[in-house]
Amino acid sequence: RVGNQSVDIVDVGRFCHRYQGQRDVKTTPACYASIDSVAKIRIQLTARDLEILTSLDMLPLTADQLLRLSATFAQPFQSLRLVQRRIQALAQAGYVTCRPYATASLGRSPQYVQLTRRGYRILYGGDIVLPRRRYFLPIAEARHRHSQSLADFIVHLLTTAHSHGLHLRHFARENTVRIETTTGSL
Repeated sequence: RVGNQSVDIVDVGRFCHRYQGQRDVKTTPACYASIDSVAKIRIQLTARDLEILTSLDMLPLTADQLLRLSATFAQPFQSLRLVQRRIQALAQAGYVTCRPYATASLGRSPQYVQLTRRGYRILYGGDIVLPRRRYFLPIAEARHRHSQSLADFIVHLLTTAHSHGLHLRHFARENTVRIETTTGSL
C-alpha cells in the first residue's frame, strides 16, 4: 500500500518487463527506474518449494518440465497452473527468474525458470561461496535448444528412475566435473 493507492506488484512487473532492454530515460517508464527499489515479497517456503529450488539447481526447467519432475517430489503438483502460480510466487520473492527460450514453438515461446543468487543461498546457506557468475546468467541463445533437450532428457530419466524405485544420490551440472588421469584431464 502506497499512500491511498494499492499497488499490484504483479502488474507493475509485467508492465515494466516490456522495457527491460531500454536505457533511455525519455522512453523508459518511471516505474522501470524504481522497480529495483520495490521490496521482494516474502513467502512462506514449503518443502515442495525447496524441492523446486533443488531441481532448478540441477538445470533450468520450464513449468511443464517441473510439472513432470514433480512426480518425484514428496507432494507432486496436480496441474500446470499450480506449478505456474508457485513459480510466480518464487519469482516475486526473488528466488527464481523466468526467461524465454528462443526456440520455435506453437504460440508463445516457453519460458525457462532459473535459480537466482538468493534462491541458491536459501538452499545452501547465506555464507556459501556462490558458483561462478555464469551460473546465474541467461542461457546463450545458441544453447537454448541444447539446454531444453537436455532438461527433457534429465526429467524423463529422473521420473522413470523414480517410478522404478531408484533415487538420485548426486547430480553434477553440465561441465562441472573434471576427471584427472595420468595423461591429463577429461
